[in-house]
Amino acid sequence: MEEKQNKNVEYGLKEEPSTPVEETPTKEVDTEPKKQKKSKKSCIIALLVLFFLVLLLVGAIYWSYRKVSKAMGPVDLEVEYTVEDYHNIMEELGVDIDGSLLCMDCPTPSFLDPNEVEVTVSNAQASAAFEYINQYVSVVQISDTQIKMGEGNAELSTTLSFQGQSFPVYMVGSVSKASENSLNGAVTVLKVSGFDIPVSAIPFIESALLNIANQKLVSAGDTVRIDSLEITPDGINFKGLVPTKAE
Repeated sequence: MEEKQNKNVEYGLKEEPSTPVEETPTKEVDTEPKKQKKSKKSCIIALLVLFFLVLLLVGAIYWSYRKVSKAMGPVDLEVEYTVEDYHNIMEELGVDIDGSLLCMDCPTPSFLDPNEVEVTVSNAQASAAFEYINQYVSVVQISDTQIKMGEGNAELSTTLSFQGQSFPVYMVGSVSKASENSLNGAVTVLKVSGFDIPVSAIPFIESALLNIANQKLVSAGDTVRIDSLEITPDGINFKGLVPTKAE
């Protein structure tokens, strides 16, 4: 270096001061806005997921409510009838007795004037007779009755109302002749408000229903006689003797 300086001096050259190299400032990348955008995007996704989960929860609750409500409601057997069906079956039987004397817990009257009959009681007629006769029951209110016959058994759907509460009842059972003035019967399915009655309780209910029916038959004395009784999809086939009047 000294040799170079000496040569410059020797030839009369003026040494130019070396220009320092300016360092180019490093441009800092501002990542903060990107982080904020990413954070906001994540929050939106989280909210959407939460909203979707809430919708699923609400949908599941609504679906469950509909299923439970449907299960607790009356079973629709698709049997339609009017009061005319009640009058028709009473006319076919030749019976002129007010329904207030025939209901399940009505006092038993004195039956008169027996009549030989052979009839097939249809679903509509059986439903109407049960509905309109038992409107006089005092313990509970009976409504929306439907009876549908099958092969050897029948379905019953009705609603019992007691102290402001309604209890839809669904029952499957059979009835047959035990003697000329008594019946046999069996209950195979019994549900109240959509819930199965315990199997252990069914025999007691079955026995109570048969007792009511057979007491009514016995009280009718010789004005009632069961020759044959059969349940078919077409209806109840009955042949025998029935009273036509009561007092």
